[in-house]
Amino acid sequence: MRAVFHVLLLAVLSAGLAHGAAVTINNPGFESDVLAVGGWSDAVPSGWQDPAGPDNSNFIEYISGFSSEGTNHLGFDANEYGLVYQDLGTAWSPNTRYTLTFGVGNRNGTNFAAGTGRFGFGSSTEPVPSAFTPYTPLVFSQDVFTGTYATVVGAFADTSITFTTGAVAPAGNIRISAQNLDTGTRLHIDNFRLDATPIPEPGTWAALALAGGFLLRRKITRPCRP
Repeated sequence: MRAVFHVLLLAVLSAGLAHGAAVTINNPGFESDVLAVGGWSDAVPSGWQDPAGPDNSNFIEYISGFSSEGTNHLGFDANEYGLVYQDLGTAWSPNTRYTLTFGVGNRNGTNFAAGTGRFGFGSSTEPVPSAFTPYTPLVFSQDVFTGTYATVVGAFADTSITFTTGAVAPAGNIRISAQNLDTGTRLHIDNFRLDATPIPEPGTWAALALAGGFLLRRKITRPCRP
């Protein structure tokens, strides 16, 4: 009976805790363009948008051994505020924690090491960002110095940004973006992943606590026979 009680209590307390679900990102690792080792391309990555078009403010690269996954990564040139973004076609949900994880690289060589990027959550209802200017998404953004995470020269490491919606979700579909802000270094990014985890409202937590307390009181006042 004691084991049954523990199972019931665990079931009640976990009933309102939903697991995170992955949100689809098109071409998250920039692998759609097939490149030879040492190759690069100014093409706009498949599935992404670039307000500057296919210029060299950002570029897909295949540097052997320098990626978060696969072979390719996306590099940003210095001084040009290179930007890519993607409207995911998935509506924002209320009471949900969104975690965007991505790889950032620290490349060796002059002006190729770590840099500062602005990573953000926007909405498909926002105006299209302008080229060669800083872009601040309206929902949430965070400036990240990649050297804080990619501490090993010549390697990538993961970092993430997190935003939690309230009872009223932002309008439109989710937009993610990445932009180079540094004036003397390049930015290297790869392997984007987005997880959405529902967060129970306060009333749900209260109901779970009451249910757990009820079961606990029943166990104390009516102990099981040995």
